[in-house]
Amino acid sequence: MHDNSVEIYRGQIVGGKKHGIGIDATGQQTQYIGQFRDGQRHGVGQLDTTLYLYIGNFINNVATGHGVMVMHNSLSNWEKHEGAFVDGLAQGFGVRYFRNGQIHRGEFKFDEPNGFGIRELLNTILEAGYWERGACQPLVLNMSQSTESV
Repeated sequence: MHDNSVEIYRGQIVGGKKHGIGIDATGQQTQYIGQFRDGQRHGVGQLDTTLYLYIGNFINNVATGHGVMVMHNSLSNWEKHEGAFVDGLAQGFGVRYFRNGQIHRGEFKFDEPNGFGIRELLNTILEAGYWERGACQPLVLNMSQSTESV
């Protein structure tokens, strides 16, 4: 039986801390391959946990910057997110792929669609508009033409 709390590190060490390129694993639960700075994940790396796989940028141990997150479990209604992350959450522009086949392209805040975005299914737009806390406020398009002459 494996002890999930045992940490194994292979890589560069500076001043007694992980610094440079390395592989850090904690039992069978978590594995990180990538850059470290002052003992923390910092730079480009890949973090694989029991819940998700994240490949992208890290700052001070947290997914921050551009990256791709793939969910391992079916508890989440989405399976993949590509885009900007801040403090481990989708924040900024991104593309989210849902388990039901829908795709959301647009702005995110605190891991939810928030800002302008488009939700589509099989290349057909389902909703387009301004999203707030995951809900869409549809765009209203004015298709009338002006009858004024020049």
